Amino acid sequence: MNLKERRNKLFAELNGLAATDNPTDEQRARFDVLEAEIGRIDRTLALQETRDNQPVPTEPVAPVANGLVPGNGGGEQRSQEPGRQPAITVNEPDMYGKYGQRSWFGDLTLSQRYGNQGATERMDRHAAIERERAEKRSVLAWRGAAQPEGMEVRTGGAVMEIERGAHGGVESRGLTAGTNSAGGYLVPPADLQDLYVEERKNTAIAASLVTNLPLPDGCQLIRLPKLASSTAVGVHTEGNTITKTNAAFGQAVATVYRLLGGQDIANYLHDRANPAIDVLIMNAHAGESSELLDFLAAHGTNSGQPMGLTKFAELNSKVVTYDDVTPTYPELYPKITKAINAVVGDAKRWPTGALYAPRRVGWMQGQVDTTGRPFLGAFAPQNALGESLVAAHEGLRTSIGGVPAYADGNMRINNGVGVDQDDIIVAYFPDQILWSSPVMFAASAHEKFSSDQTVIKVGQDIAFMPDRRVGAVWVVEGTGLNAVA
Repeated sequence: MNLKERRNKLFAELNGLAATDNPTDEQRARFDVLEAEIGRIDRTLALQETRDNQPVPTEPVAPVANGLVPGNGGGEQRSQEPGRQPAITVNEPDMYGKYGQRSWFGDLTLSQRYGNQGATERMDRHAAIERERAEKRSVLAWRGAAQPEGMEVRTGGAVMEIERGAHGGVESRGLTAGTNSAGGYLVPPADLQDLYVEERKNTAIAASLVTNLPLPDGCQLIRLPKLASSTAVGVHTEGNTITKTNAAFGQAVATVYRLLGGQDIANYLHDRANPAIDVLIMNAHAGESSELLDFLAAHGTNSGQPMGLTKFAELNSKVVTYDDVTPTYPELYPKITKAINAVVGDAKRWPTGALYAPRRVGWMQGQVDTTGRPFLGAFAPQNALGESLVAAHEGLRTSIGGVPAYADGNMRINNGVGVDQDDIIVAYFPDQILWSSPVMFAASAHEKFSSDQTVIKVGQDIAFMPDRRVGAVWVVEGTGLNAVA
């Protein structure tokens, strides 16, 4: 039995174990052994493949240990002798590690700019490894604890809610042979893809609270039917006409927009940076993308950009106004509870959250009564108008009126006549939908060829639909929410 046959046999056994709903400790241990053995075989096969593909040298070559050409960090070395075909030897399955020297962006531009065969081979092999890695990660989920309802599953850069299932709680990232290849975009390393998802989850509070779904292929508009009028039900008595109405229908429409950013990178950095600069670039793009997406979800104007939550509420007069030149938290609190009750009345659901600017939460935590006791204390004193949970800058901070209160650093603080007001958004967030595509990558060396630079492009297509149900979003705004001292 050769290595490939042995690998197929082991992988079949591993898949069989993955199908077990309640594995025993012995089965879990066997799963780990199989996974390690498959990884060892993969490394061996990769080495054999690279050796088989090496050109036969035309000149004597100094002997090296294990038949490998030494390189920086145990990676690879290209022969520089005149008249010889460059020989590339790789001693690890995936060379684009998070802290590795080999740059995925660099190889992408080498392949496009010079048609470099070695870079092209590395990109092709990496794409195959990513597909296999995604396959393994998808079966790893079976080993954890049962996942709760509404668990988030990462799917190529999109976040999708799924129902409770038998698989475990390990998050997986779906990937198929053509997931990121469409339109000329290639498969990035898992570290870079996951960085986008993690950054989105950490900083885009509003975008994470709504329902997240993968963006459908081949569309510029997403249309969902909805009732434009209510139905009627009454107590029926024999012989009388039943209670009825003629239902009117409408539709909610979301336009697909593209979020796109570029970066000019000196080719010298591609060739010399150690570790590779890919993570630094992606971290910057991920942060900027998350901030923009979150701001659009909360405050998009519906003019050349998606309609945000506040715009949707304002268009339908779902606004609670708090005007006060000397605002206090006890005066603001009834306005918040009014918005909460309005969502309950309109959406027939208790709000799942409320979004506040961090400065507003800080201001409320600093408000005290006549005896100096805080209204928003850490341990809910007798006079509390809320309970402070954590002291983080963003994310879940407190509970106000029985509704989770989130501090979102991307909330606007320049609203109103004085351009110094913030808003409070109270909503039943599952009624809003955010569709997002896999993250897209591209590189070109032609535009900046004369300056020896490469243009990197990173983007994502998104569509946001806040208007499925009128009244599911209410906003508190007014002069009482102006800048705080």
